[in-house]
Amino acid sequence: MDTLFPEQAMPYVKFILDEARAFNLPPDIVAGIIEIESNWQPDAVSSVGAVGLMQVMPDLKQADGTTRPNAETLKSPEVNIHWGCKILSGLYNSLDSMDKALAAYYGAYDYTNDEISEAGWSYVRLAHRARRKYLDLSRVDDLFLPWAVDTHSWKEAASVLKGIATMALERGRVMRDRIAVVSSETKSIAEYWGNI
Repeated sequence: MDTLFPEQAMPYVKFILDEARAFNLPPDIVAGIIEIESNWQPDAVSSVGAVGLMQVMPDLKQADGTTRPNAETLKSPEVNIHWGCKILSGLYNSLDSMDKALAAYYGAYDYTNDEISEAGWSYVRLAHRARRKYLDLSRVDDLFLPWAVDTHSWKEAASVLKGIATMALERGRVMRDRIAVVSSETKSIAEYWGNI
């Protein structure tokens, strides 16, 4: 399979990008959470009642006074990703650490002692491992996405080409700088040997 992201993620890319950016979160973290929480199953329900892609607990009152939607509404990918990002962003803003926010999202952070439990660290490692598959989500240009044809291959090809061009430009700059250093060192050596 030569897709930029795992195939099951493709239907949700736009929602992930929109909500992650709205809540100032890395899209790859959001995708990683979705993978480990629900394995991309929008109708997933956990044994404790968490629902949807990001496994959001329904009908809870938030600190800002809003109430989370009911379980059936949270099965909508757009609604679920919105609430999952809102919750994670709130945790990140209050704890000032993505690892602590991830552990708290999982319910494995001790607020009293300001520590992540062993289960929390396991979840944090899983989330970071899963996010690596989705690092290209952070490179997708949201100005480009609305104009993309609604097929995965065209979007993926454009994104891959943009990434290749960016890497080539960066490597070209590094080479230019290295050549300048080598040229300067060569000149210094030539001058040294010329003075002997």
